[in-house]
Amino acid sequence: MKKVPLWYPFVLAAIFAIYGQIFFPWIKLLSFAPFLAISFYRICFVRSLWLAFLCGLVIDTISSQMHYGLIGLCTCLTAAICYPQKKHFFEDKAIALSLFTALISSVYSLCLFVLTLLFDRQITITGSIVVSEALITPIFDAVYALLWFTVPIRLYLYIASGAWKKYLKKEQQEEPE
Repeated sequence: MKKVPLWYPFVLAAIFAIYGQIFFPWIKLLSFAPFLAISFYRICFVRSLWLAFLCGLVIDTISSQMHYGLIGLCTCLTAAICYPQKKHFFEDKAIALSLFTALISSVYSLCLFVLTLLFDRQITITGSIVVSEALITPIFDAVYALLWFTVPIRLYLYIASGAWKKYLKKEQQEEPE
């Protein structure tokens, strides 16, 4: 995954952030979590914070659920907490990307919960909300990272390597004249 330009996962995340809410309004995923996991491996800490803030502002811009800037602040806090944890996950493994995405999603959910309590409005703390936001949602985010990021990135690498051209050559050679 090191050979894929960073704009490619950003576009994948932005597409899902914009159109995922339209086509799947009942699914609540953190669309930029896999992109943040990928970017943590490639850029320094300060740039990761800026990139996380940019991702948060994109989500803030397309949604109207929270006060503007709250999600950007939450993604920055999540990046600050999760960036040092990148050493525990291998970049090239699909399961590592999924697990790192689940960690980012879990930390994000807890940060958003705390920031909402501090800045926005009072919400009641129940066990089902904590389990849903900190455990179940990150599992869905991990599956989302596996399906929406790993598969297209592997396809991109396969196309970029040119290995598919040998299959076309074989088919052309096997055609009877």
